[in-house]
Amino acid sequence: MNPSVPSLAGTTLGDYELSHPLGAGAHGYIYEARHRPSGVRVALKTLHARVEDAAGDRALARFFQEARAVQRIRHRNVVRLYEAGEYRLTGESRLAYFAMEVVDGVTLARLAETDGALDHAAACRMAAQAALGLHAAHTAQVIHRDVKPSNIMLDVHGRVVLTDFGLCRLALSPRLTDARMMVGTIRYASAEMLAGVEPDGRMDLFGLGAVLFNLCTGMHLREQHSLPAVVEAVRNDLDRRRVLECAALPPPLRELLARCVARDAADRPATGLELAGALDDVADVLGRRRAGAGALPSILRAGHGLSARSSSRSGRRGTP
Repeated sequence: MNPSVPSLAGTTLGDYELSHPLGAGAHGYIYEARHRPSGVRVALKTLHARVEDAAGDRALARFFQEARAVQRIRHRNVVRLYEAGEYRLTGESRLAYFAMEVVDGVTLARLAETDGALDHAAACRMAAQAALGLHAAHTAQVIHRDVKPSNIMLDVHGRVVLTDFGLCRLALSPRLTDARMMVGTIRYASAEMLAGVEPDGRMDLFGLGAVLFNLCTGMHLREQHSLPAVVEAVRNDLDRRRVLECAALPPPLRELLARCVARDAADRPATGLELAGALDDVADVLGRRRAGAGALPSILRAGHGLSARSSSRSGRRGTP
């Protein structure tokens, strides 16, 4: 966190009483807060920027693009946004914010750290929900571009929620990054993302495939840490080979994951909806083979998991 950005914990911002930080970034905090008129708990994401500062203007443009992206997606597997706004703090400083639902649960990154390799059927059910959330985003012309375990949450009732659309791309919107610039996280970046080409939704499906490999094996799809090493691995199609050679994966799951992480986007599932159906089919097969498959991980024993087929495809937006 940038030490020059002050914490607002314990203060009031418009209709919101801020309690404690839930997380921090380079330019602001995410707070748990209470919307005073309704009493609803929210996660309030903030960004500090200087007035008439070019870097601050770019950061604000991306911040509000994230807000617009999330607001146009209506789905239970995408974090809900209530409202966004901006305050002038001083003559030289301004604060942008948006209020989102609080997701009581853990990220899939935390889940993988705590539980290691998950039950394969349960992991497929989680990924199927995420795929439906991605399908809703893509239908709304939003490409996430940073699908990774720390940007996907599992709540205490088994609902999977996509979060952090800070690097998203909206169709027909001005570019906020150079077309040739690599964005996202290289361990979960598709070949076309690494090449800096125009994105489509299959880019996100690659990332979800890499996430699922991590959940099912306890290992990263890519062990390389540098961009040149990852680019070389992609050139040699090592992602797909690693999946196909992984004896820990049962054949139906191995074959589907190999499609998800294919180097050529045309070889992946065409849509999140197609992928969700395929994942549910694999989970059904694996569940029949193993009693108790599909149970919630030990870190989240409360509630019940949901398959993608039973997930509602719509949600409500509005002020808390």
